[in-house]
Amino acid sequence: MRKRAFLLTCIIATITIITVSCGGGGGGDSFVASGGIGGTGVVSGASSGAIEGFGSVFVNGVEWKTTGTEFEIEGVGGFSENNLHEGMWVKVEGTFDDNGTTGTATKIRFDDNLEGPISNVTTSSSGSVKTLVVMGQTAIVEDGVTFFDNNDPTFTFASLGPGNVGNVVEISGFTNFDGSIRTTFIEKKAADLATFLLTDDLEIEGVVQNLAGNTFQINLLTIDFTGVTPRNGTLSDGVLVEVKGNNLVGNTLTATDVEIKPVGLGLDDIDKVEVEGFVTDLDTGLETFEVNGQLVDYATAEFIGGTEAELLDGIKIEAEGPIIGGILVAVTVKYKDSVKFEANVVTRDAGARTLTLEGLPGITVQVDDVLTEFEKVTNLSGIDPGDNLKIRGRVSATGLGGTTVSATEIELKRTTSDNRTIIQGTVDSFSEPADTVTILGVVVDTITINDNDFKDDDVIIGRDEFFRRLNNGDLVKARLDLSSGDWDQIEFED
Repeated sequence: MRKRAFLLTCIIATITIITVSCGGGGGGDSFVASGGIGGTGVVSGASSGAIEGFGSVFVNGVEWKTTGTEFEIEGVGGFSENNLHEGMWVKVEGTFDDNGTTGTATKIRFDDNLEGPISNVTTSSSGSVKTLVVMGQTAIVEDGVTFFDNNDPTFTFASLGPGNVGNVVEISGFTNFDGSIRTTFIEKKAADLATFLLTDDLEIEGVVQNLAGNTFQINLLTIDFTGVTPRNGTLSDGVLVEVKGNNLVGNTLTATDVEIKPVGLGLDDIDKVEVEGFVTDLDTGLETFEVNGQLVDYATAEFIGGTEAELLDGIKIEAEGPIIGGILVAVTVKYKDSVKFEANVVTRDAGARTLTLEGLPGITVQVDDVLTEFEKVTNLSGIDPGDNLKIRGRVSATGLGGTTVSATEIELKRTTSDNRTIIQGTVDSFSEPADTVTILGVVVDTITINDNDFKDDDVIIGRDEFFRRLNNGDLVKARLDLSSGDWDQIEFED
């Protein structure tokens, strides 16, 4: 509920104020609170995620004003906003305004995941995902999700294929639980390795594995650091490092520099932090997970767009809360793939790899062999008309033909039909006199819904209050009784 989230925010903010006031934490990258505490209407903050837009810099829905901002790329200062591109994964340090949607950035840092030659390119069954192998790393490139550097108009998602093998690329994105990179930005740096090495070094950031003598691995890449002394810490398995080198033979990179990097955001205590990425190292006993190396404690978090039980490694989320002693204490955990259906299958098109669902006209579910995770069924071929599914995904296309949702998870609930359909998504439009709410193009006629079935996260609020609060873009869930054809429940989910 929204009220619960507000109370938790107050409690945790109080803890943070005490911690910061007592001088807790420290370290070269940490902040001290610079507002809020003194009543100035701002709080110290940080954010990590992909750049969503410019005119200021937008990250995780927050507009960061950049007057006087220090821009750092690959550890080097002196850059400007013009050196950044949409899709680049950045760390922002600064202060949030009290509205929570704007702030002032003191520093924006960009470090890529890797720069190296492509050794393989494959295309998924749906054609909407391409998988690259770059220096032993798997990089997932998605149509409409991954931004391509606009300095080379010939390097696009459509053109990316086997002909690009040998090209050297820079990749930025989120690390997934399986070690793959969900690429948000890609740039072609050179046509071949020899040309690239005339002016640049190969780079990779990742977690040390199988350290033995003068070698270790980052996924399938072997690093030989003979004669190189790692700096800024002690090298061991599990440590995050950035490696540079100029000699690549097969899957072995000879290092010229190995730097131990701080985990996560590298912050000890700070009022408010937003991190976006994929859940890794989920521990349901300790109620923790990591996002791009940042440890998150979700014990008191409110979940938006889903439940705590749906939390899995590989789920894309945004976590928000203060950092206390280096741990992000989440007030909210928001599912980024917030579209959900519970419905019976009407049709399965094996060729197009699509599904249609009972009670949801105009909705097409796109299935992909790389993007879609299956539970209780192996793949699309194991799904038949009449099966009841739980589906999570995101909108990938809208138009006169309806709404296409790219499925990120499909769970086979049962091999028999249910008598209800559930849709969760953002509100396109609504009409209170007509009592209709349109969700993802599906018109929900609320006239048949009882007053007690208008809710805010399971709390009854009634029809009048529901429509008073309702705005376009709100995340809403509605339930359809298939036997009567009537909608019988609707509630806020954000």
